[in-house]
Amino acid sequence: MISHIIVTSDHPDILEIARSNDIFFRDRPPHLAQDESSVVLSLQDSVQVMEKNTECTFDNIILLQPTSPIRTGQDIDNVIQIMNDDDTVEGVVSVADCGVFLPDHQYHIDTNLETGSSILSPIMGNTNQRKRRQDI
Repeated sequence: MISHIIVTSDHPDILEIARSNDIFFRDRPPHLAQDESSVVLSLQDSVQVMEKNTECTFDNIILLQPTSPIRTGQDIDNVIQIMNDDDTVEGVVSVADCGVFLPDHQYHIDTNLETGSSILSPIMGNTNQRKRRQDI
C-alpha cells in the first residue's frame, strides 16, 4: 500500500500539477536541481521533508523517475507485493533492455541458492555504481 506521495522538482509547472492534484510537493533546492545533482541526495532530502511534515517514518520508498518511464501500474503493484512477501528483500529495481552497450549500467542476474531470491550484479563490478548515465 502506498500511504504518501511526494513530487519533487524545481519546475513550476510540475509543482503546480502536484499542487492542483492535492499531492505533497517539494520545491527542490537549487543545489539538488542541477544536471550534476545526485538522485540519492534529492531522494534523501525529499524523505526528510516528508517525514518532518507528516510526522511519519517511512519503511519503504518507491522512486519513480520521469526520465525512466518504462513501467506500468502493475509493475508498481508487483514491487509492493515482492517487498511485502519477503522480509529479506532490501530493494527492488526495474530494468529494461537499453539496446546499446553501456557496461557501467549493465547487470546480470544471480540467484541466491539458499533463498531462491534473485539479485542484480553489475557486469563491471561495483566500481561505477553511483555514476550517472550522463557521465558515461
